[in-house]
Amino acid sequence: MKTKILIATIALPLVFALASCEKPPTVETTKEQTSSGADKIAEGVKEMTDDAAAASKEAVEGAVEEVKEAATEATEDAKDAATDAASGAANALEEAAKEAKEAADKIKAEATPEP
Repeated sequence: MKTKILIATIALPLVFALASCEKPPTVETTKEQTSSGADKIAEGVKEMTDDAAAASKEAVEGAVEEVKEAATEATEDAKDAATDAASGAANALEEAAKEAKEAADKIKAEATPEP
């Protein structure tokens, strides 16, 4: 009888210990875990790609705005330079016409005899 009690006192905790142990992973649970991990990685890669695309889009839009501003400024500078050049040319022509008229008047005065 002592032997049966001894076996029961040893066996019962062992049975409960074995019952509480996790089952070893099977191929199916391993595949599910791997698939779940791959899905999480794919989701993370997609998020990083979306973030990178958004950042590059913002950079391109910023660069386009800078180019537009530079083109507008260059156009305005070119207009100002052309206006200044035209004004200078007009002034030079007026001065040349004035000098030509004065020279013509001088020649005319020298050519006409005095009475």
